[in-house]
Amino acid sequence: MNAHSPYRQARATLRIYVNCATRAARDLVQNWPIILGSIVAYFVFIQLVVIFGGMGLAGGFLLGAAQIALLSFYYSWIAETVQQHRVKLKQLTHFEASLFFAIISVAFLIFIVDFLA
Repeated sequence: MNAHSPYRQARATLRIYVNCATRAARDLVQNWPIILGSIVAYFVFIQLVVIFGGMGLAGGFLLGAAQIALLSFYYSWIAETVQQHRVKLKQLTHFEASLFFAIISVAFLIFIVDFLA
């Protein structure tokens, strides 16, 4: 068999997938608070939908801001894991305003384009 045979390529690809799955499982166990934080964020957002869902455009803006705030939390948790840091329970409440405003800037541009289209 040559170096570029389909069998070797499939085996190499499978090895990459196994390595990624192993690392993801290890990181998931080490950073279990992210699962808890994600579940809490989901239920917080559902409650906010119930509260602000019937308020029309203003409620939509409030829900959008809340969704981006929750995404900011989530993205900061993921950034910690990418940097090989362990996420602890007390870190789940750390809010990064710079990340929030970066995300909201992009979301606002998407809103304007969607609104005009």
